[in-house]
Amino acid sequence: MTQEFLTELKTLLTADGVVVANTFSRSKLYDHESVTWQAVFGTFFNFKMPGTGNRVIVATKSGLPSDEMLRQNATRLAGKLASYGIRLETFPRWMSRGRDWNVSRRTLTDQYSPANLLQD
Repeated sequence: MTQEFLTELKTLLTADGVVVANTFSRSKLYDHESVTWQAVFGTFFNFKMPGTGNRVIVATKSGLPSDEMLRQNATRLAGKLASYGIRLETFPRWMSRGRDWNVSRRTLTDQYSPANLLQD
């Protein structure tokens, strides 16, 4: 969860690699975690479905696809997951690039990572 860890993770990604992390949207860690991901990856997808309390962070080394490309791919692949009850075509609307966190929060580092103190 620290800047150093995420930086090392980023170096392991190929040019078209993707990193996905399942975290929580209702935590005192949310702002710190978000600022840390942004410091390393810049813009990332913040995927939050209403009522779940969790979020999925999706980041890449070389930039995110456009909203249109997300919609096209979700529509194209939706049929393959429909039998599992997954409505993939609805996912793009929940994937935001916008900041909904306090950007003044401190970045988590190897020297500053009080995750155990910030958990709810």
